[in-house]
Formats: sequence, structure tokens, C-alpha cells
Amino acid sequence: MQGDEVEHVTSTSSPPLRICCYGSSSKKTPDRYLSQSHSLGYTLAKRGHMCVNGAGVNGCMGSLNEGVVEGNGDVVGVIHKMFLVDGGDWMDGTSEVFRRKGGTNGGGGYSGNAEILVADGEDLYERKRMLARGADAIVVLPGGTGTFDELWEMASSLSLGFVNIPIVCVNIDGYYDPFADMLQRAHTDGLLYAKPHDLIHFETTSVLAVQWIEAEIEKRQKIDDNNSSSVGGGEQKLILRKTPSSTVRKFFSIFFSNTLSRLFSSSGGKDQYIPNAAAGKEQITMTSTLPLLVAFSAGVFLGVNSGRRPH
Repeated sequence: MQGDEVEHVTSTSSPPLRICCYGSSSKKTPDRYLSQSHSLGYTLAKRGHMCVNGAGVNGCMGSLNEGVVEGNGDVVGVIHKMFLVDGGDWMDGTSEVFRRKGGTNGGGGYSGNAEILVADGEDLYERKRMLARGADAIVVLPGGTGTFDELWEMASSLSLGFVNIPIVCVNIDGYYDPFADMLQRAHTDGLLYAKPHDLIHFETTSVLAVQWIEAEIEKRQKIDDNNSSSVGGGEQKLILRKTPSSTVRKFFSIFFSNTLSRLFSSSGGKDQYIPNAAAGKEQITMTSTLPLLVAFSAGVFLGVNSGRRPH
């Protein structure tokens, strides 16, 4: 089921990436979605990227894994041990590539590496965490509520700064247009912290999605390299703070000289002992020392902040 658009996309200068893929596992998935899913798996394999997905045998997941096998690529499948994700026993519901000789270097001419990971827990949280762990990017194929959940969770994590990886939807026949519209509406109404295109990118084919990911990661790497060079070899910037005028400095100099003199003098700086008739004993009060201490602290603060410091 290899698409025509992948025939010439067989190599890349991009470093190997770990790409997490979401998509349907329904047997009713339309053929046009299956074709692009197969194209995604084949493209990732031929471009040397590892494909991480839900290990399904049907729907977009099944076609995706078939594409990886055809391209002799590396694939990691993540399944849940105790929860029926899409019906049926979890091992029966996994792609054939994961059932060949324990999932590694199976027969049938497939020379890639396939690994199966089993998630535990009372819900799908651990499975989702294992899918996204270590991923360089996320590709989202058409899917149902499980795919929506995975997509929005990663978009939320990106918005909040928990992750910083590219997310792209393969928007076949406008399938994800409502999502794009929703993001734009939320941004227009002031409900998003980030701009829509900074959260989720949309491409019409799997090949374009992979090419965008490679370009985006390369661009980010160059920015990081430039920032590292600037920090390492550039001059330190100085934040200049306003310095008090000579008149103001003179005033504070005289004021705090008198303050210090009173503070440490034998009369003005003593704490006073006032009898407390109700309690039958003396109590200590700082009727003269406390204001002077406050004034002295204020002077120190102004002096510290009147200079400049490296930034």
C-alpha cells in the first residue's frame, strides 16, 4: 500500500530521530487514512527514524507498522497489560511485526528491530507516558478519542513547558481542520498562552509532516548552538542602574553618619527598660534603637542597588 509520494523519499541528512505516532486502531478506518499511515511508516524507516506507536494491528496503527516493515525500519510498540484499549487480547491485537521471534529481527525478509513495551497501571497514563518518553517529535494521524486524548495532552504539556518537541497532525482531507479552528478561536478569545502554530502544526501528507519535523528540529538546533556560542564567547551585558546625584548622595551620607553615631552612642543607642506594673517585672523595649536600625538598613539597600551588576 506504499504511496507514490514516498518512492523518492529514501534518504535524509537528518540525524536519526525517535518519532512518536498516534492514530486510529479501528477496522473501519477509511483507505485514504490507511494509505497515508503506511506512507508515514515507510518514510520514517527509509529516513532512518525510529517509529514509536501503540502497536495496533488495525487502522492507522496497523498500516503504519506495515510501512515500517516494508522499509526495514526500527519500531517500538507500547501496549497496556491489563486494560482493553480497543477490544481483544493485547497480544492478539498487536501488529505481526511484534510477534515475530519475540519482536526482534523477525522473519519474512524484515531486517529491522521491533521492540514491544508493556505498560501497567489502572488507566492509560503509564502507556501514554511510555509512548512519549524520549520522543523527538509527535506525528498525529487520524484517530478517535484515544488519539484526541494523546494529542491534547501533549499540546497541553508543550503549552505549559513540560516538553519542547514539535507536534504535527497529518491533516488528510481536512480531518483536523476543526482542531485548527478551535485553537485559533481559543487564541482569538484570549484563552491560549501560546500561538496556535507554536502548539500544533498541520500538514496534508505524511511525507510533508516528516520533512517539516526534520527542518524544525534542525532550525531549533541551530538556534541552540548560536545561543550557546553567545553565552560562551560573548561579552557580559551590564544592567545599568540609575546612580543618585551628588547632592542626594551627600544628603544620605550626612544622614546616615548621624544615624550611626546615635546608634552606637552611649545614650542614644541604649535599649530602655520600662517597668511593667501589671506583670510585676521589667520588659525590654527598643524605642530608640529600632527606628535607627530601620533607617540604617534602608541606607544599605540604597547603596547596594545604586551600582551596576553583570547580567
